[in-house]
Amino acid sequence: MSYSEHYLPWIIAGRGWGVDNPLEGLQDPKLIHTRTGRINFDSIIRPTLLNHITVAVDRYQNTGYTKTGGWDQKIGLTGLPYDNGAVPYVLFSGGTAAPLTLSNADYYFQGYTRYSLVENLTWTRGRHSMKFGVNYLHEGNGVADGRTGQGQFTFSNAQTSQPNAGGNFSSWGSATASFLLGEVSTAQTQRPWPAGSPGALLRLPPHSKRRSGGAPVLVLPQTPLWPSGQQPVSPQTRSCTPPQ
Repeated sequence: MSYSEHYLPWIIAGRGWGVDNPLEGLQDPKLIHTRTGRINFDSIIRPTLLNHITVAVDRYQNTGYTKTGGWDQKIGLTGLPYDNGAVPYVLFSGGTAAPLTLSNADYYFQGYTRYSLVENLTWTRGRHSMKFGVNYLHEGNGVADGRTGQGQFTFSNAQTSQPNAGGNFSSWGSATASFLLGEVSTAQTQRPWPAGSPGALLRLPPHSKRRSGGAPVLVLPQTPLWPSGQQPVSPQTRSCTPPQ
């Protein structure tokens, strides 16, 4: 008989903003927990007949949650139907000296359990030894994924480049300037989903509505992508245009 357990709670950083900075998008808590158990039993039926059986259970758990803090209310970016309160996940692309990525998109739980049974019979007859056996394995997976629930926004230099730039269009402009002006290149949020139900993306076109004297607001519908009680059979997307 044997049992082993590995418990590893930790905090994952690496954006470069600093561990105490909410823009870092810490995975806190980040937890990996594995457990394995084995029972082996041998029995001698007679001198030439040996029976061996193994019963085993394995459990693997992996969680990764971006640290939350009610940031949808703090920064005024409300209306995202699946917001988890983490700092919005913001990416920059194109132009010169694009800033570091803000926050993180991870928000998930993964659990895997496996049961196995091994049975074999060894028979020795004269100069020959023969083994007969069977191996049964059952594995169950449980996954809950809510990545990008707080919104994923990409800002590109293209939104602030010059329309008459010609061959320089892709290099002119600034992703930082696009961010400060609220000119979103792409934006999306994802509906949380369990195992067996594909995640649904709710994508926004590159438009924004600006409050008078305030920050740009992205407006998303509050209704789910599928009727209550129904599960999608494949990933789907739907676009919406904020009011002008």
